[in-house]
Order: sequence, then structure tokens, then C-alpha cells
Amino acid sequence: MTAALYGTRGLPVSVESHVGAGLPAFITVGLPDTAVRESRVRVEAALKNSGFALPSRRVIVNLAPADVKKEGAAYDFAIALATLSGLEVIPQDKLNDLLVVGELGLDGSLRAVSATVIYAKLCQELGFKGLILPAANQADYLPIADIECYYVNTLSQVVNGLNSQEGLSAYRPSSPPSVVSGSASSSACFSEVRGLSQVKRALQIAAIGGHHVLVSGPPGVGKTMLIERMPSILPALSDAEWLEVLSLYALSEETPHVNKQRPFRAPHHSLSTVALIGGGSSPRPGEISLAHRGILFLDEFSEFKTEAINALRQPMESGQIMISRAQRKVVFDAVFQLIAATNPCPCGYLGHPTKACRCTKTSLERYRTRLIGPVSDRFDLSVKVSADASSWGSTHSSLAEERSETMMTRIAHAWQFRQTRAQLGFNRDLKGDAIKQHCGLSDSSQKLLFKAANQFSLSSRGIDRVLRVARSIADLRASCSIEDQDLAEALQFRHDFVNHALF
Repeated sequence: MTAALYGTRGLPVSVESHVGAGLPAFITVGLPDTAVRESRVRVEAALKNSGFALPSRRVIVNLAPADVKKEGAAYDFAIALATLSGLEVIPQDKLNDLLVVGELGLDGSLRAVSATVIYAKLCQELGFKGLILPAANQADYLPIADIECYYVNTLSQVVNGLNSQEGLSAYRPSSPPSVVSGSASSSACFSEVRGLSQVKRALQIAAIGGHHVLVSGPPGVGKTMLIERMPSILPALSDAEWLEVLSLYALSEETPHVNKQRPFRAPHHSLSTVALIGGGSSPRPGEISLAHRGILFLDEFSEFKTEAINALRQPMESGQIMISRAQRKVVFDAVFQLIAATNPCPCGYLGHPTKACRCTKTSLERYRTRLIGPVSDRFDLSVKVSADASSWGSTHSSLAEERSETMMTRIAHAWQFRQTRAQLGFNRDLKGDAIKQHCGLSDSSQKLLFKAANQFSLSSRGIDRVLRVARSIADLRASCSIEDQDLAEALQFRHDFVNHALF
């Protein structure tokens, strides 16, 4: 047994080998690509150089299911072992309950493969007892406890191990990578940013409910500094979440995510739509998937391509992105929290108390059109930062600023309180009956919401977003009910969005 990779999902592939009479040939069937068809040459040479020469007989290798395309050289190892089993060098029962992955060299050595964590996850799902991998993958950390990992250097080593009474020896890393949470792993702390209490408050509420946030203000007020410190107040990934993140990073060319800190991705505004959402001829995850279970920070939000911004709409709602190609569809997880920062106008000084805005009416209208759209309406909180808000927060101020550790403790308690609601996930995902059940309002709060909805022309979606934010504010107080002050604060953040939309 081996596997084919479809996104972060592994599909089991059975490698069957028939050695029989006929003209000498080595035929591979089962929809192989060029690399798999070329495995015939590698396997023949590896068998011969390992002391297992093929007889002059007809060898047929079938990769089942036959209607699924097989790509890459990771099938070499399984094809070689299946052929040796057909030659009765290895008893068939020795290969039961084992998943085999690896590329063969001509000398019979095994070369590393990628995405080993996905193979390990499939091995666990199938209930297999072990996974045989190249020794070059021994440094990969696989946080799955109930399977055995066997790492081998050569084809002859695994044959000797399978035929011996002792069998193959399993490997366990002596010490896994250090498991750290946000504040312990981040040197940047919220206490380093003076003032901007309203933005800090909004980011804490967003951390509790997983809400999407838009922060606007002139250059130099500290928007980016604050947002870059968000990972320091987020609780660590759970084991299941960490496995999801590891699987996505295993498919990319990024450095493996070897700790439990939530991902923080901050791509440049010049990136392409494919780089943002994923894709390519051999589909790979984009920035939204690499931010899975973490934060996607889009600085200079208005400078991103309109096509790229609009492509965020569907994954922001569904938590997944589907990459469709002619022969297959690949689904990548993309449960991310979008935090965007932008200037109020092209020059950045619209509404500044001392600096005059140099933008023309036409450029302002064009800028406004780029900001206000389907994606912008999906922000739950909007915060406007004025130049005055940062001027009093001098680095020489004697006022003590709250540290990230304190904030993270408060947020962790709110997360625990939120989980008492049957683990419904983030508050931003509450819908339909869940909103009615957990976001109920008193008579006075309902009157306040009705008045605000008329004044701000809130749509049904906008009202739901206000209620979700109010639920997060109440969670911050560990309150089962939403009070008037919770709703008023949530409406204020929505009012900032309306004001931003209208300048």
C-alpha cells in the first residue's frame, strides 16, 4: 500500500505486481504520469544493484484505483516491494498493515519525499500499524502517537528487516520540537506600543471571536506595529489544529511550522491572485491556507489587486478554497482571520489635524471604490486611528502599558468560556438559530439595535455581525447575556466602518 496526495488528503493506492510468462517487459498501468512510468528504469536498476535481479519474465504493475492519476516518484519504493513480493522474495503477509513511500536511487538507496505528515495521517485513518519512510525523512516531526514509523536507508535493508524474526525497528524522536504558545514565542509585545487603546481593545475582541478587522489611519500612527503583535495574544494551536497546519505547510515550499504558535502571514500587496488563494499546474496552498487557524495580515489593503481581494469572499465564509483543474479538484483548508490596514486616502492624510490632504476628488472616489465592496462588508470591526491618538503615546510616557501575557491570559479565559456553548467554534461563525440562541437581547438592547439599524442603514448581514461582536465582548466579561454596553460598543465599531465607507 502507498498513497496519492490530493491537497491535504491522502488517497490509498494499492500496488499490485504480477510476474508471469511472456516476452520480458516491465509494464506499469493505472494512469501513471511520466515520473511513475520512468520508475521501471529506477526499480530495475535498484533491484539489480541490491542483489535482486529480475528474471527474464513479464512484470505487470497495477496502481489501483486505476482511474486516479498517479504523479511523482514516491511510488518507487512500493513498486519495488510489490515486485519482490511477486518474486516471492518477501512474503505477502509481511507487507500487510504497512504504508510504503519513497523514491529509489539506482543503487537501491532511498531518497526523501515531501508531505510525510499527510502519509502518517492517512496511515492512522486506515488503521495501519506502521509507515515505512526513507531515513532522509527522519528529521520530519510527525505528531501522531498511535502508528510506528520505520526509517530505512536502502531497499536491501527493508527486505532483510521484513524477512528477519526481529522485523524492522521503529523510530521515535528523542525530543519533539518545543511546543510554545503565542507570548512565549514572540519577542514583540503590546506594551511596546504606547497609546492606541481603542485599537488594542478591538484586536482583543477580534482575538476572542475570530473576527475580521479593518484598521485605517494616516501613515506612522502604529497600525502595523500593533497588528504584528497579534500572535503574542493568541492561545496556542490544539493538537488537531497543529496537524492541519503541518499538512498545509508540508505541501508548500515554506519552512515547516514546527511549533504551536498560530500562523501569521503578511504578504506584500504586489502578490498575484494565485499566490494569495493557491493554485498552479500542480496545486499548492496559497497565503490564505498558510494562514489557516491563524492571521492573514494585508497591509496597505487598498493597494492589493481588486481580483485578489474579491477572491477572498468565498473562503472567508466557507473556510475552504477549491482549486479546480481539468482532471481533478483539490480542496485546501483556509480558516483564517483577516486583519487589514489601510490609509484613509491615497496620500494618507485625509482628516489629518495638521497635514493637508493632496488627493483630488477623482482619486478619492477611485480609492473609495477599491475599499468599499463585498470583501470590506465582511469586516466585523472597523477602527479609525487618528494622528492625535498616537501623539500623546510618546515613548517617554510614564504610563504603564499592558503586556501581551496579560492580554493572552484574559483571551484564553474567554475562549474557555466560549467553549461552554457546545464548542460551536468562533463567534464569527455563528449563524441562524445559533445567533438566536446565544445572542439574545433584552428589550432595551433590541430598541438600541433597531434605532442603530435605521440610523446606519444596517443590512441583515450587518446586524448579524454586530450581534457576533457583542457576543465576543460579553465573552470577555464571562457573561452569558449580552448587555446594553456590549451592544453599544459593537455598534461603535460598526459605526466606524460606516464612517470609513462614507469618509
